Amino acid sequence: MDLGPSVAQRDAQGEDIPESLEAASLRVIAVIGFVAGLILDNVAPAATEAKRLFSLSVPQAA
Repeated sequence: MDLGPSVAQRDAQGEDIPESLEAASLRVIAVIGFVAGLILDNVAPAATEAKRLFSLSVPQAA
């Protein structure tokens, strides 16, 4: 039973090999995680500073 050329043979011939859905999904998840990490790295310090400034501006009950 001949199943045709292997992926390695097709790749060697320069044929475009479609990416599997699972690999594409994992790549999208990785990119979303990376972008979320970048956003949190920039937002967290600003949020901490805003919280500190807000707590200074609100009079504390004695």
